[in-house]
Amino acid sequence: MKHQTCFWITLIFSLIISPAYSQSATIWQIGRKDHSSLEFTAHQKSNVLYEAGKSDWTKDWPAEQDVGATYTITFDLNALPRGTFSLDLSTLTYTPEIPSLQIAINGHEGVYYLHPKLSYFLGDAQSIFDAAYSSYDLSIDIPPQYLRQGANIISLTAVKQDREPVQPGVKVSVYYDSITLSNDPDLNHKAGIITALAVPTEFYKLKFGHLVEIVEVFLRFGQASDAEDITLAFNGREYTKRIAARKSCGEERVRFEVPEWDGTRPADIKVGDGAQLSLHLSLTAARKWTLFVIPHTHLDVGYTDYRGKVAEIQARTLDEAVAMIKRQPRFRFSTDGSWSLEQFLATRSTKQQQEILGLIRRDKIGIPAQYANLLTGYSSLETLYRSFYYSRQLSRLYKLPFSYANTTDIPTYTGAYPSILASAGIKYWAAGGDDERGPILNYMPWNERSPFWWEGQDGKKVLFWYSRGYSQISFLFGLPPQSAAVYETLPIFLQAYSKPEYKPDVALIYGAQPENTNLDPEIARFVSDWNGQFAYPRLIYATFADFFRYLDKHYGNTLPTYKGDMGSYWEDGVGSDAYYTA
Repeated sequence: MKHQTCFWITLIFSLIISPAYSQSATIWQIGRKDHSSLEFTAHQKSNVLYEAGKSDWTKDWPAEQDVGATYTITFDLNALPRGTFSLDLSTLTYTPEIPSLQIAINGHEGVYYLHPKLSYFLGDAQSIFDAAYSSYDLSIDIPPQYLRQGANIISLTAVKQDREPVQPGVKVSVYYDSITLSNDPDLNHKAGIITALAVPTEFYKLKFGHLVEIVEVFLRFGQASDAEDITLAFNGREYTKRIAARKSCGEERVRFEVPEWDGTRPADIKVGDGAQLSLHLSLTAARKWTLFVIPHTHLDVGYTDYRGKVAEIQARTLDEAVAMIKRQPRFRFSTDGSWSLEQFLATRSTKQQQEILGLIRRDKIGIPAQYANLLTGYSSLETLYRSFYYSRQLSRLYKLPFSYANTTDIPTYTGAYPSILASAGIKYWAAGGDDERGPILNYMPWNERSPFWWEGQDGKKVLFWYSRGYSQISFLFGLPPQSAAVYETLPIFLQAYSKPEYKPDVALIYGAQPENTNLDPEIARFVSDWNGQFAYPRLIYATFADFFRYLDKHYGNTLPTYKGDMGSYWEDGVGSDAYYTA
């Protein structure tokens, strides 16, 4: 207590005698920092000219900027620039590939990288379904000599990080939350400073029979620099690469392939002889992930078209899945209800029927226990039990698996359903949420709490997994899926599970495409294309049953138990009737 009192006296005394801190003033601002781009115009443009102080951001600044588009901001400074100028960009990223920003300040040009952090703010509409919805605040100190009294120009151009052309079907954009230029005239700009960020990634390759982990180092230069070497000293070895000379400030990304290691170990980074940058840090090895990719299209009878047309589309999707498995034997597909199989069996030849039934027996096509997706919180007990009748009949008649249920899009998850499932002999339950109509993630990140045993009031339980959204292949990797998008988006998706309390080395990617759509043929081969480049994260085509069997076998006894009703969180955010135990 004595030391604490002395501390506060010292602090108060220092505040009394210290000169006032310098204040940073906003020169101009575009948008509000509110985790949303909705205040901007939705009308997209290839190029923008925005006059600070004159233009209206609600009409003249687009929310979205595609790769190749340049947005230019003009503004005046009334006095000679002095002190430190800061350009702060709050961005939202939720396209399959993440662009960089090429920023030019009166012709002084440099590229800056975005490092998105997973976000649960229900800002833009995409946040509802995109499991990689994220944000990032980019802050840049501008050398005052780059600016001038009078007219100035800052331009922002979205560029692809790998500099390759944008592939058809893959969107590469940045969305803006806010942009601000501020100035602290009394804070001296530190010229010539180089800073570094080292990131051990989740990506492992097999080189000469041994695993190497990709470590990315981002160097930020405060001004022009000559060509230099960057050296990473780690685990008894040194790795060196050449950095090209640069004419302005900006960033460089350098990738090192480092033999795999365990835990956290010290490392050193230096640029040139170390006079420019000498940094001591620690590197922690990333987890080696296996991701179960479950191709699946949502069944929503009547939502997109008349019942008869939806029935044929669902049957045609099964035709396509059968053909894909013939071409790519490791491909798997799961329906979103036994109703889809019923439409197929009613309209296809005996040969086609026998073929698909054989694939279901061999777990190459998954059929869930439920007939269709139901609002479990509103359905009667009899309705919920009767929803299993058709699948159970097929199981007895054709000896088909009957082990799991899934709930896609529909937002209610009653605490009685685990007992109902278990009483019917169903062990597993997967849900792909719709957080627009049931914003469960607002109150509890159930995706991060998964997997767990969900126990009903009678003590019976099922193994449960909740996914943030569905159609995740298309949202995460684009259609057709691209390896470049997998590389950019997987680290964001895995942020939800990359914490010590998450024990499994696996996660689930729920579904391929939106409701009632024909399958993109490329989803049958992108996994093999990816696994040909990387050892980890390893992607595996699977059915829901495949995923749950793996979880149950390897982690079943270690997973926590939950008892209660998700609806209580949805309605009041308290969940007073629930408990969650490790």
